[in-house]
Amino acid sequence: MNRWTTLLSLILLLLVGGIGTLAWLQNSTRSTELSLNLGFAAWQLAEPIAIPSLVGAAVGTGMALGALPFLVAWQVASARARRLERQIALSGSGWSAPGGPTASPDRPDDGWK
Repeated sequence: MNRWTTLLSLILLLLVGGIGTLAWLQNSTRSTELSLNLGFAAWQLAEPIAIPSLVGAAVGTGMALGALPFLVAWQVASARARRLERQIALSGSGWSAPGGPTASPDRPDDGWK
């Protein structure tokens, strides 16, 4: 990232964080009673819950559940990369990426042998 992208990202982060903090402070005294009625069974919290806490928990849960598929895909890709690196190391072929450590000026290594 260049300097302007970093600066704009920082300004956006501060703006969103400031608005979120202001909304939290302005609504910190508001609360609501939560209940769940399924028709055959019903539950209700013993005490009211603050609205900012409820919103924060909902946003955090949504972000965690949204990131879960990406984390699983990242783990699978990492395991595959480690397995392929291990196979290359065990084969002893000396293969490396183009321009890697086995390439020399008199014998260019383009990955095809």
